[in-house]
Amino acid sequence: MRVVSIAAIATLCATSALAAATETSEEELASWYYVAQSLTYGGYETDGLSFYANCEDKRLHVAVSTNAQTAQNGKAVRFQLASGPLRLTIPARLEVSDMEAYAVGDVETLARFYALFHTGKPITVKVTGADPQPLQLLQLSPRNAETGARRLEAVCPVARRTGQ
Repeated sequence: MRVVSIAAIATLCATSALAAATETSEEELASWYYVAQSLTYGGYETDGLSFYANCEDKRLHVAVSTNAQTAQNGKAVRFQLASGPLRLTIPARLEVSDMEAYAVGDVETLARFYALFHTGKPITVKVTGADPQPLQLLQLSPRNAETGARRLEAVCPVARRTGQ
């Protein structure tokens, strides 16, 4: 009887360790990554990039994966980003190819954009257009968001007012 109890405990411990390892792997995939002037969420190991922000010539371009159709290419849409009490709306347009569809826009208010990543809360991204049905609604983990946003801000800084 004692052998069965020890075996049961050993099996339970092994199952718990496997579950913990699986959770860790999923958490690692659900994370923000900073690489060469880009902050991304998702990855090629999963279903591709759900969200990316890229700094080019001190301008911040943002893209969100959508379920748009080819006929919607070029259509005007908007991003609604939220984290905790903070909100930001970015005008965008759909860019649709044979393989993927993204809503793409430029961030004008960098300080508000970066603040979304410092709340410690998930970031909600909603892409909407004239149709009341959202083209995309994402709930992105805050894991590594703050660190990534700080690195992105270092290469794409908020403009400081001078002469006042």
